[in-house]
Order: sequence, then structure tokens, then C-alpha cells
Amino acid sequence: MKEKTDMHGHYFPPAYRHILERHGGNVLDGAPIPAWSEELQFQLMEELNIRCSVLSLSSPHFHFGDREETVQTARLCNEYGAELKTKYPERFRIMASLPFPYIEECLEEIRYCTDTLKTDGFALQTHFCGDYLGSERMEPVMQSLNRIKAAVVLHPTVLAKVPENVNDGLPAALLEYFFDTTRAVTNMILRGTLRKYQDIRFIVPHAGAFLTLLSDRLDVLGGALHMKDLDVMGDLRRLYYDIAGVSMPKQFGLLEKITDESHILYGSDSPFTPLKLCRKWAIEMEEVFGREKSGQIFRDNAEILFRR
Repeated sequence: MKEKTDMHGHYFPPAYRHILERHGGNVLDGAPIPAWSEELQFQLMEELNIRCSVLSLSSPHFHFGDREETVQTARLCNEYGAELKTKYPERFRIMASLPFPYIEECLEEIRYCTDTLKTDGFALQTHFCGDYLGSERMEPVMQSLNRIKAAVVLHPTVLAKVPENVNDGLPAALLEYFFDTTRAVTNMILRGTLRKYQDIRFIVPHAGAFLTLLSDRLDVLGGALHMKDLDVMGDLRRLYYDIAGVSMPKQFGLLEKITDESHILYGSDSPFTPLKLCRKWAIEMEEVFGREKSGQIFRDNAEILFRR
């Protein structure tokens, strides 16, 4: 099995697990919280021949209405991640989390993570308390991330308001995650965020969700509605995409139509995706990619992205 850099892996710092237990028990966005430890992480990496895992928090992050709790949890999680990277500098990259919706505290955490912790980038949810990426309220954060040319992984979360009796009881990952990723990136395209902050290296999860299907529609209707200075295809081409989850073969085929192979990155989505499925999909990817694409997508593209 080919050596890999995993752009889409999740971890559970003690402070994060504690806050989830306080506010939701053992269920996360409708699904059980998976087991995670350093030992389990290394077992997975060995099984999948992952040389380096890029770790971030999954949904729902840690805002449950209390400012002090949110800010403190963000700091504890980021410090845990930095310590993990210090212990295993060749094996982990850490994408820090920010204490949204508190903007000034987010700016302070960006400074701390960049200057003191030396984390590798940041993880943003598709929205925070209903404010989607691209909203005016988030402008100071985008300005700060653009100034430091940050790598930023995106991750979907549950809708702020879920319609009653729609998909009742289904885990958010089944449908809503894809809708929310598409909604957030579309918002950044239509509001000009991606063009305004071109030094941020955004990584979109799950092979772009529904963006590949909607790209032509967005391109045509944006012009028909006289939205100024739109470059839908250019924006989509500049983004990076991980192919975690069920991306083979259909989604991957569509993804190749909106971006080039240098912007496609391997992702396992562990520990939410069971190891058995991670292995199955990795083997399928190798068969589809062939020798030349395998090295590029499994490892090289991620290393080049971070070197930039």
C-alpha cells in the first residue's frame, strides 16, 4: 500500500471529549463518539501506511453558549495538539481550532497558535451559530488568516435550524454535512471571499460535496443574475479538496472536471470511518490513480501545500 499523508483525520483532546460529554453524552451529530487515543491513531496509520496525519477537530467543535468555556476549551485543545506534534514531529500536523463566535478571542487564538504553538493551520466549521463562512461578521478572521497565508481545513456541521420531521433521526453525516459544505463554499464564492483572500489555502472535505454537480449551474445563473465579478470556475479550481469518505469512483471523476490533480488530497476521515472501510477505499484509490497519480494525491500534494 502506498505511503500517505492523511489530510482528513480527527482527534479527541481530553478537553474536547470532556465538553462533548458534558453537553451531549456519547452522541455527536447523531452518531456515537468513536474511540480515539494515540495508540489507536498509530495503529490506523500503520495499517494504512500513513506517514503523516493532519489532525483537526470534527463537528460540533466546542461552542455550547458559554464564552469562557468556549475560549478555554479552544486553548486546551490547541495546546494538546501542539504537544502531540512536539512528541512526534514527523508524524503529525495540527490544525488549530478557534473559539467562534467570539471574534476578538479568535484573533488572539490565531496569534497564539501561529507565534507560540507553531501549529500548521486552522480548522473552520461551515458555520458558527448560523453565520456561514463568507459572512461579513467573519471578515476580521479572514483578514488575519490571509495575512499569514494560512492553510485552512473546512468541516461541515449540523444546521443551525433543522426543519422539523425532515430526515428525523438520521446522523448529520449522511446528508446534511454535504449540503452544509456546499452552502458554505457557495457563500464564499458569491460574496467574493475566495477572490478577496487568495492567500488562504482552503481545503474542502469529502471531494467537494455537491459543488461539482452545482458548478455549472452556479456559473451560469451567477452571470444571469448580474452578480458582479464572479469567477465561479476559477474559485473552484484554486481550492484544495480531500477525498475522504465515499468519493470513489463518481465523485472523484467529477472532481477532476473542476480542478487539476495537484489540488486533490488523500483523506481517511478516521476515526469516524472504520479502518476496514478506510483500507477498502485506499485500495480502490490506488487502482484508479495508477502509479503517477498515487504518489501525487496520496502524499506529494499535501507536502507541497504545507511548504507553501
